[in-house]
Amino acid sequence: MVIAVIVILVGILFPTFNSAREQALASNCQMNLKRLADVLHVRTAESSGSLPACEAWISFVIKQQAPSLLICPSDTLTSVQTRADSSDLAQLYLLHKHGSSMYFHRLADLLAGNLGNDSQMHVLVAGNYGTPPPEEGNWNWLLNQPVVGGTIRDNQVAISIDNDAAVLITYGEVITIHSLTGQVASMASNHYLCKGDWQSGWENQVVMRLWGDDYHQIDPRSPYTLSSGLSSYGMNNQVRQTTPRLDQLMLIDARRSVLDFAGLGSYIDDEDVILPRHMGKANLTTVEGSVRAITLDELNLELGKPDGGIWKSR
Repeated sequence: MVIAVIVILVGILFPTFNSAREQALASNCQMNLKRLADVLHVRTAESSGSLPACEAWISFVIKQQAPSLLICPSDTLTSVQTRADSSDLAQLYLLHKHGSSMYFHRLADLLAGNLGNDSQMHVLVAGNYGTPPPEEGNWNWLLNQPVVGGTIRDNQVAISIDNDAAVLITYGEVITIHSLTGQVASMASNHYLCKGDWQSGWENQVVMRLWGDDYHQIDPRSPYTLSSGLSSYGMNNQVRQTTPRLDQLMLIDARRSVLDFAGLGSYIDDEDVILPRHMGKANLTTVEGSVRAITLDELNLELGKPDGGIWKSR
């Protein structure tokens, strides 16, 4: 009799507990989106009211030391593991080997501007080229390389070891790391991109060898590509960088990091790009940081409006 009562109570209470858990996860997701809107608006304070380009929004969030906000708490374990490999770069490091001296640099540290005690390490970000390597006193040797094309874009970071070697990191649907040709023909150091914990033996962790003393050619494994799926959210590519419409949809639960309004067609289904992962609804934030949940049917109604509803800039 007692067991039967317990079974009945479990049957009554379990859906309630499960619903409460889902509501908590949905609430945490909305907090993520609200904080992401705040982080992106840091850019507007730094650049006269300009939001990051939609192709560069993830890299901007990472540079602001907020990669954990990119993952929805309701995202599946597989997706979270895949995206963690991509977005935090925690397992990758650069090794600068000069004679018997070795300098190990986590890529995440370099991207945050922490260069350690290696005076030959230099980092370039869009709009800020800093102090150039000493050999020629400028960055032209790096900027003029074909894969760079004359400038470091908003979704890129370049890291050089003096004029000897360099890598170009590009954020997008995937993260790519290109090995670049060093300027100096004769050098006394070698350079490696490695993955793992360097304390366990870097020789077995090399994923790409950079231009160096013993290796005067681009590694055929360049570019090194990290897995796709950098975020649980996608940015609406109709959001203007300057003077955006405040009530326009900016970020939403999605499979892709950039959402092409024109490519969405006239109908969105749950196998396409928008993910209604919260009790049949997708969370979104507007440009001004207002968050709410929305069904696919409601999104389709917006998409079908002559002015594009919450999608378009108008």
